[in-house]
Amino acid sequence: MPLAIPVRAEFFNGTAFEVNTADGCSAVDSANVALGNYQDNLADGETVISGNGNLASGLDQNDISLSAPGSGNDGSVDLTLDLSTAIGAGLPWLQFDWNGDGTVDNPICTATFGIYQGSPRLIYTRESVW
Repeated sequence: MPLAIPVRAEFFNGTAFEVNTADGCSAVDSANVALGNYQDNLADGETVISGNGNLASGLDQNDISLSAPGSGNDGSVDLTLDLSTAIGAGLPWLQFDWNGDGTVDNPICTATFGIYQGSPRLIYTRESVW
């Protein structure tokens, strides 16, 4: 099945990250998302990203999604959102020092297909970050 990729703007409040409900104007286009670091049986071209994420109250209103990779193409892929001004989404203020090395980076997430098999008695399962 296709996999919806939630997009949200957050800020660090000194203790934890929380959704920036004041962000109602940032927009993220799937053209600014690079796929890479394919793992297991998933390879380049077996899933395609599409859609836009227009934020309202810090959460996307439209889905960015990955297409279903097809039977037997299970594994993972990293998604990197280019927030730079030069060639990216033009939202550099949303970059952060994610790995603590002293330089700001673009956010990265990992999407997986078919990794968790679960109970054989289940017909369908889906996880969500919400």
